[in-house]
Amino acid sequence: MTGASVVRLDPGADFAGFRIERVLGAGGMGVVYLARHPRLERDVALKVFGGMAAGPLDSRGRARFDREAALAARLEHPDIVPIYDRSAPEDEIPWLCMRYINGGDVTALMEEAGGRLPAPDAVRLIADAGNALDYAHREGVLHRDVKPANILVDLSDREGGRAVLTDFGIARAFDDTLTLTGTTATVAYAAPERFGETPADHRADIYSLGCTFFEILTGRTPFPRSDQAAVISAHLTAPPPRPSELVPELPPALDDVVARAMAKEPDDRYPDCTAFANAARSALAAPAPSAGGGLARNVHSEPTVRSEPPTRARPPKPPPGGLRERIMDFVTLLAGLASIIGAVLLIAALMAPFVHYNEVDRAIDPMLYKGYLFPVCLAVAGWFVGSLAGVRVLCPGLPREICAFLIIGVSLAGAWSAAVLMRLNSIWTRDGYTLVGDTIRGASGERLTVLGCGALVLAGVLAAVALMLGDSLHLEFHFPRDPFSIVTLLLSLLGCVSLGFVRLPAEDVWHFLRNDYTWLIGSAVALTALPALTSFLHPRTVFRALTLGWALGGLAICFFLYSQGQNIDDAGVAAVTNSASTPAVVFAVSLLGSIVVNAVALARSGRLRD
Repeated sequence: MTGASVVRLDPGADFAGFRIERVLGAGGMGVVYLARHPRLERDVALKVFGGMAAGPLDSRGRARFDREAALAARLEHPDIVPIYDRSAPEDEIPWLCMRYINGGDVTALMEEAGGRLPAPDAVRLIADAGNALDYAHREGVLHRDVKPANILVDLSDREGGRAVLTDFGIARAFDDTLTLTGTTATVAYAAPERFGETPADHRADIYSLGCTFFEILTGRTPFPRSDQAAVISAHLTAPPPRPSELVPELPPALDDVVARAMAKEPDDRYPDCTAFANAARSALAAPAPSAGGGLARNVHSEPTVRSEPPTRARPPKPPPGGLRERIMDFVTLLAGLASIIGAVLLIAALMAPFVHYNEVDRAIDPMLYKGYLFPVCLAVAGWFVGSLAGVRVLCPGLPREICAFLIIGVSLAGAWSAAVLMRLNSIWTRDGYTLVGDTIRGASGERLTVLGCGALVLAGVLAAVALMLGDSLHLEFHFPRDPFSIVTLLLSLLGCVSLGFVRLPAEDVWHFLRNDYTWLIGSAVALTALPALTSFLHPRTVFRALTLGWALGGLAICFFLYSQGQNIDDAGVAAVTNSASTPAVVFAVSLLGSIVVNAVALARSGRLRD
């Protein structure tokens, strides 16, 4: 008999010496049976792994299973289901023999109650499960799969029963072998850091317990979405949902409890599950109307002896997220296409014929100014985010919110460029002279450049519309504490300072800033300060994407300043100095640093993939 062939064992069958009585439940990792222990002569819960989504374990997975099972078997706590026995390393099919808990799991309890449980019952469940988690964490064991189906109700332990936690650490043994289908349920409760390369600690279990608490209160998972990628994206970027919005009779104070338990950053969560449970108890002290006139079902009462039928709470309707998400995807796609169109127009501007206005103009070497790098850099940024975020050619599973903020970031640089070019053209036309010595000096080239920048602005507007359609952002103010946010803040300030050192040349040298240029530098400084502001805002994930997009587009501003800062005299001879050279270089260094820092931060936390 192989692990792949085990699907169900019939009642009366013999397995590893156990006599199978009936099926208690089934999941992605296997089937749980009520069985008779051959030596203890008592009913036990026998969990047989494999044959479902997991299939047989390879040698590495089997060794990990044996290690995790041994760790879990050492846990002795009244709120943890004890493990009596387990498979031997040479057994083909892994299994665990555990104490049989006669009250079923919380998922079944909610179904019997009509979809959800009253807040006092939910808090009691979370407090018991939290006691188990805190004990395990002190012993150095993580659960990794906290969800309602893994919280059982023991009706024989104490008066009214006790919630107990099962399957400690076992899910990790199957991490490399489970299919997406087999892990869909678990993804609904997984902490954001679980999708990245950063090792998760006990605070990931606290996040999962917060998701479980939300579901027990409301009858639905925190982020019901149409597909698994959308669920992961919501865990990474969407704000924690508010229970009181789905169940108005719940105390509003519970919203804050859930929000902290489900904070995106582990440092912002409760330090342990006991603090979480205590906060939930305190939130219940706030006056609130009775849920439906009575308890849906007391988790500490046996259903066969209760004198009155349970009051069924009406389960909340699932949100119509499927259509909205499809519309959001479509609008994001349009934003990506607009960004790519802008990139094409910017490249086309380089191919436009130059317009020479006089002999001096003809003598100027356009390569001296390196002005062609300005539209090239902006075009590359537009094409990159358009492909990556809008069309998703390079990264099909990129979360929607990250896509939108990347496009908006580049569009900010496009908006600055378009505004500056139109303003300078107005000044130069009024003063009777034209763009001189620059790749975009020709009338046709300038027009195409402005149109390309305008397309980038349109892309940003469409991305903002997509975000509003998603309706998933809840901004919060927090002082930057992680190193990535602090470094981004410092680099942003460095860029602002560097722009302040742009100076006018000597009076006898022509300069594109011969008029009042305070508005130009001031607007550039304002945009450069944007990452400094966003480092104080949550969720950090999306604002890191915004900073990354802005920095990619902002490099074009460096080349613009350098190009226009190259001075010439009235004979068309280049001046010795470039008044914008040093500030442009320092500004470019600060932007390149922001690109590296925020790209690494997103990659380390798994934000660039589903």
